[in-house]
Amino acid sequence: MARYRSALSVLLLVLVVSHAHGRELQQLTGLLGGVLGLVTGPQLPPLPLTLPSLNGLLQAQPDPNTPKTGPFLYVWAAYGKSYTDPLPINVVSELTGQSDFLATIDLNKTSPTYRKIIHIEPIGSTGNEPHHISTNYDGTRIVGSGLLSFIGSTQPLKHDFYQFDIASDPRKPKFLKSSTALLPGKGNAVGGAVADHVFGLADGTYLTTQMGGKTGAPSGSLTIFDADLNSIGSWNLGPNADNSAFDPHGADVKTTSSGKLLLTSDFVNPLSTVTANAFQLLGFQAAKDLIPYTDIIKRQTVRVWDFDNNVPANPRTIQLPGAQGVIDVKFIPGRSDNLALATGVFGNQLYWVDPDNNIAGVAYQFPTDKDYHPHLLAAANDKGTRFLLSGNKAGQVYLLDTSNPKNVKILDIYSTGANSSPHYIVPIEKGGNQFAVADYFLDQGAIGAVHAGGNKRVFVLEVDFSKDKFVQNTAFYLDFAQIPARPHGIATSRQYIDVEK
Repeated sequence: MARYRSALSVLLLVLVVSHAHGRELQQLTGLLGGVLGLVTGPQLPPLPLTLPSLNGLLQAQPDPNTPKTGPFLYVWAAYGKSYTDPLPINVVSELTGQSDFLATIDLNKTSPTYRKIIHIEPIGSTGNEPHHISTNYDGTRIVGSGLLSFIGSTQPLKHDFYQFDIASDPRKPKFLKSSTALLPGKGNAVGGAVADHVFGLADGTYLTTQMGGKTGAPSGSLTIFDADLNSIGSWNLGPNADNSAFDPHGADVKTTSSGKLLLTSDFVNPLSTVTANAFQLLGFQAAKDLIPYTDIIKRQTVRVWDFDNNVPANPRTIQLPGAQGVIDVKFIPGRSDNLALATGVFGNQLYWVDPDNNIAGVAYQFPTDKDYHPHLLAAANDKGTRFLLSGNKAGQVYLLDTSNPKNVKILDIYSTGANSSPHYIVPIEKGGNQFAVADYFLDQGAIGAVHAGGNKRVFVLEVDFSKDKFVQNTAFYLDFAQIPARPHGIATSRQYIDVEK
């Protein structure tokens, strides 16, 4: 394996010398196409790497025989092994081609480029820690968040959100612009940072969550962006409320008989994950809000909002008993009531949430033999009877029976391998049986306490719903660690969006 990496390094150096100007995109695209490993089944090693030709390394265009119909998987990834490896961050060089990027994977089983990366779209900077991602409602654009852009982005005004066009050619997304969560009507005043969830709404706008303020300290905020990624509204719990524990991470929307509801989940105080020397290490003046923490401060609340006209209003707080870090919340589709599921990471619990009565309870308690760290949920059908759930610290993906939300059962388990950290899950297309899973959560490197870097793979799994089992021999993954890159957010050209329905 080492000799392949050495050969790649020599070949890439030759390319750098010969094509230093305007070639960073082509270099990165070719490199990705040549070094990503494919396996069938979770226990097999990657196939031997093969070196592409010189022309292959420089090829930036998708194969003309790749159908535009897709589906395509879009992977929002950070360059480097961890947030501080390599240092310095926020240095983009034509000689290295280093940049955070959006990768396109062809998932059309009849396509000649099935299971291959066919395009790389760089954003021109590193240090953003690409995080969540979503298409807009009609699937013509994609927006991704930068969790740590407020620290490391190269933008003069720290930008937290990045927009791509996928309508012109879904095989080859085009980076359009970046933006930040500004307070409307207040110039460049920032409303929030630590950008997290992105949610495409039916009117073409985007709902986003920010876990912290502009320096990363509580409180967080909700921001609505218009279709062109301009901030048009920012909200917290209100001027008379206690916003000190408002650190929204997950979010979901539903239209009910009496109006629209919004749920948000509070995860952790972002700055409590950061070491005291973080800002000095990265070359920034220490923020006044950065104080030494002895442990990660975990939250245990879900907020319920009225959301008519896409305006968050009348927030109510639901305490989840015993919860430690509520990272995700999802309405259960297909139900006449408004029950939802939420994950308590550090307490290893899955919760049911009743926003109509402001109560919650434990739907499933993982065993106490080890830390499982349940993370993100994905509905597997329109009836709300099956969900997938990532077990970040356990290195597992769970198929859940949610027919009774107050007594959830695990039907099957897929192991993503030793040292893995599965986090993000999306269905490939509505009504299908394929799901994509990103095996990376966050590795803060030298600046923080979170080191859930996993193996940096993107899995595609199949489920046989007639048997309620994962289909082991059809699974495959692409290995982003060899770039090196950190794949967090994933979306598809046929994204499973049931918002406001």
